[in-house]
Amino acid sequence: MTAPAEPTLTLRNRPSQGVVEVVINGDGEDADYYLLYRGTAHYPTTQLGNELSPGDPGGNYLLYDTVTPGTTYWYRAKGAVDEGLFASGTTTVEADDNLVTCQNAHGMSAGQAIQFSAKTGGTGITLNRTYYVIAGGLTATKFAFSATPGGAAVDVTVDATAAAFHKISLSDYGPQAKISAAGYTAADNEPTGALLANRSRIAGGG
Repeated sequence: MTAPAEPTLTLRNRPSQGVVEVVINGDGEDADYYLLYRGTAHYPTTQLGNELSPGDPGGNYLLYDTVTPGTTYWYRAKGAVDEGLFASGTTTVEADDNLVTCQNAHGMSAGQAIQFSAKTGGTGITLNRTYYVIAGGLTATKFAFSATPGGAAVDVTVDATAAAFHKISLSDYGPQAKISAAGYTAADNEPTGALLANRSRIAGGG
């Protein structure tokens, strides 16, 4: 499968609001959605929020990310493509060990992105959210999954039956962008979690 075209990121300081304005310029023909990552190091790995649908070809998305005064941030984006429903046979998720058990070999390795599209029960699992296979408990027919790459296993508190999942193909990290939050005042910061809650689609260029 061809990797989706990498989106470009445009960043703007918004000192009066205590936020960084992040514009994702993506092509809706090449990716089903994008994931945005932020960190204070050159190669950020912290995923912000959940996936962003690119919408129409050339559609741009505007997000506001709350920042800490005097900190420099790095951003990257990944494009993602749904490879379709995996024919795993009867699939269950056990609450006692948080492991997914497939009737058929899943062929996945740690780091593979997935999304559950159906389940009965399975409290703790959100349908259509991107999760990542982790190394702990991984066998030919079993795996655990985390909310972020390399993170802790998602805690499933009620067994799931009739589960179905899709494999998701992620592109390499897109172009990086860096911005300094120097000069912001903490009093101007938006409440924690403002990212994505304030997102809106914008037309045209960044």
